[in-house]
Amino acid sequence: MRESRLSALVAILFTLCISVQGTAQREPKAFASTTDAAATTLHVESQLVLVDVVVRHHREPVKGLIASDFVLLEDGKPQKIAFFEAHEAPRSSASYVKQARPPDIFTNDTAEPPPSVNVILFDTLNTPPSDQPYARKQMIEFLKTLPSGYHVALFELGAKLRMLAGFSDNSEELVAAAKKLVPHTSPLLQTDEDLLREQKEIAKTRMPYNGESVEAMQQFMSATSAAVAQNRVRLTLQGLNTLTGAMSGFRGRKNVIWLSEYFPVFFGLMADSNKFPEVQRYSDLMRGTSSTLSSSQVALYPIDIRGLTSGFLGNAALEGKAVDNLSAIQGIEARHLGMDEIAADTGGHAYYNTNDLKFAMQRSFESGSEYYTLAYVPPNGTDSKYHRIEIRFSRSGFSGEHRKGYFAFPIKQSNEGGSEFAAAVRPAAPVLNRLHLKARLQSPASRHPNTVVECTISPEDLTFADQPNNRKVVRLNLLTVAWDKYLNTVSQISNTVELQFSPEQYARVLRDGITTRQEMRLTKPGRYHIRTAVMDDANHRIGSLEIPIEISSNAKLAKK
Repeated sequence: MRESRLSALVAILFTLCISVQGTAQREPKAFASTTDAAATTLHVESQLVLVDVVVRHHREPVKGLIASDFVLLEDGKPQKIAFFEAHEAPRSSASYVKQARPPDIFTNDTAEPPPSVNVILFDTLNTPPSDQPYARKQMIEFLKTLPSGYHVALFELGAKLRMLAGFSDNSEELVAAAKKLVPHTSPLLQTDEDLLREQKEIAKTRMPYNGESVEAMQQFMSATSAAVAQNRVRLTLQGLNTLTGAMSGFRGRKNVIWLSEYFPVFFGLMADSNKFPEVQRYSDLMRGTSSTLSSSQVALYPIDIRGLTSGFLGNAALEGKAVDNLSAIQGIEARHLGMDEIAADTGGHAYYNTNDLKFAMQRSFESGSEYYTLAYVPPNGTDSKYHRIEIRFSRSGFSGEHRKGYFAFPIKQSNEGGSEFAAAVRPAAPVLNRLHLKARLQSPASRHPNTVVECTISPEDLTFADQPNNRKVVRLNLLTVAWDKYLNTVSQISNTVELQFSPEQYARVLRDGITTRQEMRLTKPGRYHIRTAVMDDANHRIGSLEIPIEISSNAKLAKK
């Protein structure tokens, strides 16, 4: 069902692009031609703006809306909605039972791909270690009650982005991965208490005769703090960009639930504001990140894990005495405004001043799974300027969460040419099942040091061409990539094979499928994620699998 709607989308886009070409002399670029049993669809790359909208009435999601219920404006001017689609949250299935299989066998025989996927980003770069255990506990409690049908991946943001678990709807697997998180101390994080303590220590040294020296020291400390904050901004933006790239294999909404305490980045127009001079050095990178998040349908749901705050903060430097620290409270309020800005500009929602982090995560999942997708052709092309997006409703009483604008940067040409096949082996892309695959993993051993992936492809999804003498031929593209926990490619192998079968061989293929074999060398001990994908060259159907493996001195397969 979803595939047919997407085919309708690209057909509409092609029609729109032809009309645009006639008026603005902009020629659309065709990047793939997909042939299926039912129809032929031409996919077109265009400067199209997608807007995901979460609609609420009295804080509850609204279902059953149609395109005419929405009024879409760019910079205050109404735009024609070129495409409209409603998405609903996955429904729990009490009858669903996961089939038991050997630990070295993996399949992609799953249900229809979800309308959205969810990432929990546990931020140790911007969170004091003292507050991490409670957030971890709340995250684990939430994952224990994860409803079936929700696809979730776990990442940790530290000095580098680290994948803890790829997309899975298995609660036990996700909980096991979350339990491996341990508190980390970020050398780049200066908390409010740290800054307050420094200010008080410097103030204690002030005397009538050394005022200028104290001021110089204060300026030095401020400059040092700003430099540290800028480095933290850079690493945070790099992590968000890497995460977006890792999810690019999924064509739909991606909800990132960001568990943190300090959110040092701002998007939209705030990135140009003089209110935050310590981040101006990275304003271009922030705008680029904002554009990447928006064009990739990534919505951020920042959750402040500090919990409920009040006007009285305890401080160890004051021997346990609580003080009304106005500057610290103002700093927290400023960060909450920043969280609201981050969420608003990406179409998410911010949560703070609550100790129920589990509930905040639950609401984030629900919000990001019930939504509508609207698409329109931007009237200004790629002028690299910021354009505001506004959604209104023809009915009263509705409110919407959606991204508030975008930077109209030109589409960057990728070496992968926008290939869905290349995107299928991204480390955090849900598996594709238009080709049904079953893979067996052979771990390295002393006699055979390579890791072997044997993949059996179901024949019912393949297109066989006729050859003379009743022979059949099929052409397959194979791609397997191994990633480490920091999303670095450690090994990659690709093949294109053309297989011809006699009538007798073809009969066996219809019964047993086609089995391929790929080998790669993984010598360094550690945990890896192997992504393997197969594409039929005739019909462009793609199947993919994710295979976790741990290489140790004993070279034992990691337990699933």
